[in-house]
Amino acid sequence: MCEYTLQQGHFMNFILGAAGLIILLYFGTGYLPIAEDNRMKVAIWGGIALAILGAIGRYMEKAKPASGTSKKAVKSKSNVPLGRYTGGAWGDSLTWTTGGRENIYCRLVIGYSDAKDDTTARVIDVTSFTVAHTPEGEIVPYNLSAFCELRQAKRNFRADRIIECHTAEGAEVTDLMGTLLAAPESVKFEGKTTILKPLKIGTMDIDYQFRAPNFRRVTITPINAAYQEQTVGPMRNKTLVFIEGFTEDKIEPQRFRISRLRGAWQPDGQTPITDLASYLLEAPKPLGSGW
Repeated sequence: MCEYTLQQGHFMNFILGAAGLIILLYFGTGYLPIAEDNRMKVAIWGGIALAILGAIGRYMEKAKPASGTSKKAVKSKSNVPLGRYTGGAWGDSLTWTTGGRENIYCRLVIGYSDAKDDTTARVIDVTSFTVAHTPEGEIVPYNLSAFCELRQAKRNFRADRIIECHTAEGAEVTDLMGTLLAAPESVKFEGKTTILKPLKIGTMDIDYQFRAPNFRRVTITPINAAYQEQTVGPMRNKTLVFIEGFTEDKIEPQRFRISRLRGAWQPDGQTPITDLASYLLEAPKPLGSGW
């Protein structure tokens, strides 16, 4: 009964609307050079046509989904659980707060669910990250700024949308915050991201070209070995680019470019170091270095 009354109301609205349009068209055509016997025909047929077009327009408007409905319908096309590395919280339940780190290097292999719920495998080199707190007050990673190998460009990744995470060596990451905090520092050297490995190996002698063409042998105390990484086929190569350290007569650390170094010797000053990259990059990390 209710549906019949509603349909009856729509029909009456159509009739009244058509009648109103006929009257308006009849008087409106009085200003046009139209014969009197044709004015009524134009008014009747024109009014009915406009009323039908109006009814069709109202029907199509009602058939449209409400604002945001279609977006919500496809928002969760996959049942991927979010918040695995952010304390179970995700989306608007995370609140940005101060903290995080800049100028780091952390290479990760992740499964990532983007804003469209498309899941892809990514290899990313994280250079900085921000943090947020959960409703329970836990501080968790928030936004990761990283170079994405898939896109060959720098991208931002929400930590709450990371669904799988491993290190470059294949080890599963269970504590993303701890992994990011323990990552080594990085700097830009000759336009490339360069990783700093902290060293505590005592002194060493180097034959170094401070000014061309002469070389001079000096004793240094290395504090960082700086290297760059590059993917070559299935391999990930490391290239030593400079040593950061102190000389006996300087109070500020200096950078010693590998390209200007002709030789190196162990702390005894007698035993040559034949493979300097392996000697420095494979040296045990200092306690408390976080790397």
